[in-house]
Amino acid sequence: ELMEQLVRTVLFSHSKQKEERASNASASEEAAEPLPSLTCIKWLKAASSVNRFALLLQFAPKGIIQEAVAALEEVVGQASEEDKASSGEVLNKFKAIL
Repeated sequence: ELMEQLVRTVLFSHSKQKEERASNASASEEAAEPLPSLTCIKWLKAASSVNRFALLLQFAPKGIIQEAVAALEEVVGQASEEDKASSGEVLNKFKAIL
């Protein structure tokens, strides 16, 4: 349950960051482009490195895992080349659970 709550909290934070960027986008067109949420990646990477990560999340609702995969795919798509490798690694760990 703790792992599930951690993932839910990270996803909630990620969605709030997206909303804030969207509301601040009126300043310029470049600001409308959402930046990758490196905080999201860092927390999900930390969570996915826990021993028996897949086992812990096997009991979580599939919807939360699907939300995590969608958020990670979005972040990976916008990540810099430096961050793509580690972001992709985290994404693959979440996809393996599905």
